[in-house]
Amino acid sequence: MPLPILVSAGLLVALLGSALAHRSFFLAAYLVIVALVPAVPRERLRVLGVALAWIGIAVCVVSIVLVPLGARVSTVYLPGCAVLGVRVAALRAASTRAWALRTLDTPR
Repeated sequence: MPLPILVSAGLLVALLGSALAHRSFFLAAYLVIVALVPAVPRERLRVLGVALAWIGIAVCVVSIVLVPLGARVSTVYLPGCAVLGVRVAALRAASTRAWALRTLDTPR
């Protein structure tokens, strides 16, 4: 598994703990889905992971606008935007693309 995926997964797990501590269960469940989608080296799943991360960024931005400024915004939603942005960058990295495409080229 490429290093960018492992780093972004570690950040997602840390944010998952913060989301659970602040009882943001919907975001916590969504982060689990985002973390697990590209675990299999397939190009379509990598593209799905990018799309899910972008949707997560949109959800965090909407939540920042709708939720009153407080602890949940500063410890869950703002870092959520950053972590999901890191996830998009990790899934678009050259090493991740090569990892996802390599399984198509290898004979079984």
